[in-house]
Amino acid sequence: MFKLCHRLLRECLLPIFRPFCKTVEKSDSGPHQLAEDGTEAGRETGAEADQEATDIDTIVVITVEDASTSSIKSIKSTSSIKSTKSTSSVKSIKSTKSRAEVMIEMVHIHFQSDPKSKPILVKVRRDAKVRRLKEVLKNTTKSNTWPRIAFERTELEDHHTLSTYSLYHEARLTLLPDSAQFLSFFPPAKYLEPGWDRDYSKCGDNQIVGLRGGHCYVRPTGWLRFGLKVKGKYEDDMWLGAPGPRNESSEGEWIVTYHGTSYTNIASIVQKGYRASHDGWVWSTMDIAVTHSYSQKGFFVSGGRTWRVVLQNRVHPSCCQLNYNAVTVKPKDIRPYAILVQQVY
Repeated sequence: MFKLCHRLLRECLLPIFRPFCKTVEKSDSGPHQLAEDGTEAGRETGAEADQEATDIDTIVVITVEDASTSSIKSIKSTSSIKSTKSTSSVKSIKSTKSRAEVMIEMVHIHFQSDPKSKPILVKVRRDAKVRRLKEVLKNTTKSNTWPRIAFERTELEDHHTLSTYSLYHEARLTLLPDSAQFLSFFPPAKYLEPGWDRDYSKCGDNQIVGLRGGHCYVRPTGWLRFGLKVKGKYEDDMWLGAPGPRNESSEGEWIVTYHGTSYTNIASIVQKGYRASHDGWVWSTMDIAVTHSYSQKGFFVSGGRTWRVVLQNRVHPSCCQLNYNAVTVKPKDIRPYAILVQQVY
């Protein structure tokens, strides 16, 4: 009889009082002992995920494999390195902020280290430092040098935030060539325009871009280009043409030519302009290969390598004597706008 009553109490009354027992048990034993039922553990994991998301959502790098698949790498802040249990998808990143707030602060930025490499998509907060973005790009591309990057012809400086440059969603960044080793051979910094620097050394052959000033323009493949500060220098900037990729000439645009010379003459030409030869003309060419014989007398050594230098110019199309290998013009009708450097050996 006693056993029967005990069984009835256990099976009928105990379930009724079980929640009250759980409450007492929770308050006495603490959350760690209750982790087995998943209640407190779940809450704690969520809080940890929120905190970790705050640390890692500064920059998330996606290496684009193709149009349909991508692998994601999470780059954490160096001051607080943590690991999340789920970083295989951007959607898995939680934050204490609402999703709408995070999306407002985040932008996607496209970056390609060279024409033959796969593009990289960077998801980054607008208030992130440029230095952090460069750190990510350096690590992702496995580069040995600190990258120089530009947005819309403006070089990004390490100490600024991305919001300083008004980077918009789906913006594209340009990798700039390393200029440090050449600065001692160049004109003073006030004559240079870093945002117009370009690395054509890794481009493929036959880089025919289109027309410039009504004539064929072949991109100087195999060369590093360093821009000169010429915008606003003359009565207008139409001679430079419209910025950005295009196949056709712009209204008022001048022809692109190249002038081979010694590196010792570069600073003087940039600062004072070209001087006419004995016949009153300045020589240049639309075929950069023709300049080799003129630049070989002025090679210079930097970084243990030998380099040649050429000036990239614009020539007034109606004021020159023109054939493809030779363009002769008066000094007032030719304007240098970039320095080109190529490794010889």
